[in-house]
Amino acid sequence: MLTDEIYDEIWYRPGHVPSMAGVEPRLTDRVFLTNGVSKTYVMTAATAALTGDQSFVRDCVSVYRGRRDEVVKRINDTPGLSCTPPSGGFYAFVNCAGVIGRRTPSGDEIRDDEDFAAHLLESRRVAVIHGAAYGAPGYFRISFATSHDILTAACEGIARACADLS
Repeated sequence: MLTDEIYDEIWYRPGHVPSMAGVEPRLTDRVFLTNGVSKTYVMTAATAALTGDQSFVRDCVSVYRGRRDEVVKRINDTPGLSCTPPSGGFYAFVNCAGVIGRRTPSGDEIRDDEDFAAHLLESRRVAVIHGAAYGAPGYFRISFATSHDILTAACEGIARACADLS
């Protein structure tokens, strides 16, 4: 079994990210763990990442945690949406069940998470991925691996898009 541990360093809880072999020790001889440098080091230059000062990783995780906390707070302050803080990575899955069934200003019904993602893009130019694409209908995924200013504008756009619904 091949598992990709690409987000193992971007973890906000104490301890280490649980791996397949760590959760089920009987699989140890059947699990092949892979990883890369693009997520942890926000780059593709492996030599510099692996031989350089590792404090960069801790600094990045701290920045991501702050962005995560801000996005989650803003989402949870938006009527119709809710979000549990993710424990790792730099994506949040937002529950949008509270806006399903509502109508856009033009009268179109928001039937599902895909309609809501389209509404965000069309009305406020905020790009998210609908949750059904990840097997999570009723949710959408937002990345917080961007600047504070972009995240602030995106969260404000999402809040306005929700307020526009009737």
